Amino acid sequence: MESRVQVTLLGSLAAVPANAPGLSSVTHFRTQKTATLFAFLAFHACVPQSREELCARFWPDSELDQARMSLRTALSSLRKDFGEAIVTDKTNVTLQATTDLQQFELATHRASLSSLSGQERVESLRLSIEVYGGPLLPSLYDEWIFPERDRLASAQLAALCALARWHERLGEPIRALDYAHRAAAADPLNEPIRADLIRLLIVASRPAEARRQFDGLEQALLQQLGAEPIASTRALVSDLPAACEPAPPAALVNLPQLRDRFRGRQELLSDVVQRIADALSSKTMRLVTLFGPGGIGKTRLSIEVGHRLAVGYGFAEVHFVGLAGATTSVQAWEVLVEALGLTSSKPRESVQDYVRAHSPCLLILDNLEQLLPDGVALVEGLLSGAPDIVILATSRHRLALPDEQLIAVGALLEDDAIALYRDRARSVAPELFSSSTDEPALRELVTVLDGLPLAIELAAAWAGTLTPSEQARQVRASRLALPEDARKDPRHASMTAAIAWSAELLEPALRDAFLRLSVFQGGWEADAAHTVCAASRGALASLRDRALIRTESLGTTLRFSLHRNLQDFGQATLAPQEKAELIERHQQFFLRLAEDKADVGRLHRERENLTAAVATSPQSMLFRFGLALEEHWVSSGALVEARLWWERALEGSNLPAAILITAGRLAFANNETTQAESLLLQALEQELTNTERVRTHYLLSQLYHTLTSDFSRARNHGEQALILQPDHVPSLVTLGLIARKQGALDEAETLLTHAISDAEAQGLTALAAQAWNGLGPVFHLRAAALEDQGKLVEFEWACGRARECYNRALTLVSSEGQEALRLRVRINQGSLAGLCHDLDGAEQAYSEAVALAEKMGDIRMLAYAQANLSVVLLLRGNRDEYLRLQRASLAIKHRLGIVQDVALAFIEIGKQLAPEVAAVLYGAATTLRSQMGELDLWAVRHAQNYEDCCRALGETAYNAAFTKGAELTLERAVTLALQA
Repeated sequence: MESRVQVTLLGSLAAVPANAPGLSSVTHFRTQKTATLFAFLAFHACVPQSREELCARFWPDSELDQARMSLRTALSSLRKDFGEAIVTDKTNVTLQATTDLQQFELATHRASLSSLSGQERVESLRLSIEVYGGPLLPSLYDEWIFPERDRLASAQLAALCALARWHERLGEPIRALDYAHRAAAADPLNEPIRADLIRLLIVASRPAEARRQFDGLEQALLQQLGAEPIASTRALVSDLPAACEPAPPAALVNLPQLRDRFRGRQELLSDVVQRIADALSSKTMRLVTLFGPGGIGKTRLSIEVGHRLAVGYGFAEVHFVGLAGATTSVQAWEVLVEALGLTSSKPRESVQDYVRAHSPCLLILDNLEQLLPDGVALVEGLLSGAPDIVILATSRHRLALPDEQLIAVGALLEDDAIALYRDRARSVAPELFSSSTDEPALRELVTVLDGLPLAIELAAAWAGTLTPSEQARQVRASRLALPEDARKDPRHASMTAAIAWSAELLEPALRDAFLRLSVFQGGWEADAAHTVCAASRGALASLRDRALIRTESLGTTLRFSLHRNLQDFGQATLAPQEKAELIERHQQFFLRLAEDKADVGRLHRERENLTAAVATSPQSMLFRFGLALEEHWVSSGALVEARLWWERALEGSNLPAAILITAGRLAFANNETTQAESLLLQALEQELTNTERVRTHYLLSQLYHTLTSDFSRARNHGEQALILQPDHVPSLVTLGLIARKQGALDEAETLLTHAISDAEAQGLTALAAQAWNGLGPVFHLRAAALEDQGKLVEFEWACGRARECYNRALTLVSSEGQEALRLRVRINQGSLAGLCHDLDGAEQAYSEAVALAEKMGDIRMLAYAQANLSVVLLLRGNRDEYLRLQRASLAIKHRLGIVQDVALAFIEIGKQLAPEVAAVLYGAATTLRSQMGELDLWAVRHAQNYEDCCRALGETAYNAAFTKGAELTLERAVTLALQA
């Protein structure tokens, strides 16, 4: 049988290997060249490509023999992932693949056929838009890609415009506007497309938005092309009043990115968007609740609303907060902390401060019903604490608040329900798209399913096995088999019947696996399913094909999850004894995962499962969880889990010293200085082993060093630890870092050298690496001073010593659990390479640091790595990438409240913008630094930037812009820096 790979080329490069269909995907390749070669073969899928031409295209500067060897190496790497799909002979190479590009081109070609009816042509255009996931191969830059990327983008743009015209002719202005907006967003400088959007807005009685669109077009044309709108475009708005204020900037968005198209409900979508916009402008009725039964599509609708409101409606930020894993208001506040990217020991206060400072803000609170009645207090706390936020809640029940706007989410209209069924069935049985499926039977089926989106998707998964008529008949029978009480609510009965029917169609072993999988919280991976539920990979693939579980590709890992309705069904169906056994196996699996020190990424992905296990485990197991996960919670900043553990652990009496010490360290990591100090001092009063006493003194040394800057107490406890254990490496390292921070470089060198010697003698490789990485900056600082003094020989010697320290640290950092240390070493190496004018070394080090920080979820270190990498790229002439990274770094630093670095980012970004914008940012930066009492040093350091800008603008214009920036609020200054 022919082996084919499924390849995504539009919006990203990803492939499902032939030897593991549906259970893994490849997004990273051995080299960039290998990725580009694979992309080229996939672009020409199933068409033989000459080996000689491939060598000439991809290795033009190599000798022919070397190019052939490089091709063989690349193909060998690809075969490891894609097996027999890579077909080769002596002259040609072929990739047997099906691609989204093929589907897109087939749909656009079909839409051009004159033999089709108008409706058939529209269906083809819609399919092409659904398939188009984004620009062709956006991360690759070979010359052959650019014209193809433009051609495909033009085809997608033409499809959007054609659909807008079609719906306008049908008298469906909302749908026409939807496509017109998307077309204008795809090509903002295309004046005819923008003019069509303006005209449709006027027809739809939305003159203010039409005016804003025109003003935005006029400004964009002038700034980017030096042109003005043509007379016919101006005539469209000649009778409209001038906009009272400029179009609001795009919001910072934290929303799920979904590939599936939003189906139907355009009128409802428009209504929700308008209500929220009105609530923002009037500052009244700021709670909008989408309520309806499970599976009705509330979450999907809320996400679409969020995306629509992100541009042009005045929101500074839009955040989606999933509350499915929270069962108390305390947990809900902590979930909000995590969703907003904060770290705090006072979740409620931190969230209220954040939304107040980042308003206007839209918060989408999903699955709020399970928090009732506590959820009411949560919403009231948010609304009362920030007058410029609007909340969009989804719930199965009303919140019953006085100013709540209730919007019922009902079933899909019949035509939309049929369209959804066909769309999902197409992936199971592609022939349904081209064949004349029995329309009456489809209408009967979606009626039986009450137009519920989840039920329709479950039914569509069986489209290749059962006809719509057979499905409708079996769902009816399943509903009749429900208990009488379960049939009282028709929609609930329809959903339950659809789930029960889908489950009953499964083989018994597969049905049992489906029910057992409901024990997981927040998803699972294949090994967990096998150990806890005895569910094989084959079973997972079968359940996915039946739409009973969902899959998400995370690089080389595939993660599975259940829709909440399906999870509820599974939990309700399981026998009590089996459920109890599953919970116990679930606790044991995740305790073993924790004690085996699984990689950081895995522990992060299992946060909800670990939280559930910690919340329900007996005390003996609870203590083991804390001891096993302490390092992970500290390094990853997992505040919710850490707090849950220490609060449960401290409920007991006569606690072991080890638990007090662990709880103290976790409180310390949460910046709970008083509680951490109290717990650690309590531990010192107990009968401790020497090891426990040393560790407690060390933690107190760390606490006073990092949280209170009380270097006297920090030194005292560090020295106490060394009296008890002279070779205690962590205390030596801490004392060395304190000395370095105080400028005592000779003392720091002595202490850190001692730490290295003791660590290596004891085989403590991680601590040795930490000490080497701490020693490197001692020489690094000396090198910088020597360069300033013009002592180049000594400068080279100091750089060599620093380089040796970092290399020694890096050779010791090898295990998966040491990414945090490797990240810091690579940042130090990048900084040293920059000092030594080695741009290649700096770029390589900072790029790896960015990748590590992203993998770990360490956003603070990510911000620093991005900023450092941007400087290197600017030196290489890549201004666009410099600005992108600087802005990404600024957004994180602003979110974390690192004000001094926000001010510096204003300067760095301003230097690359127009002088009139730079002057405003310089004014904002100066105000920030003056508030910190560091203005004199700041002014000297950046005087040249200010002078250059003043010279470019002229003193009068510069002073006016500078003053304007000095008067901006921090939020407005950040928005300007991010979007100018």
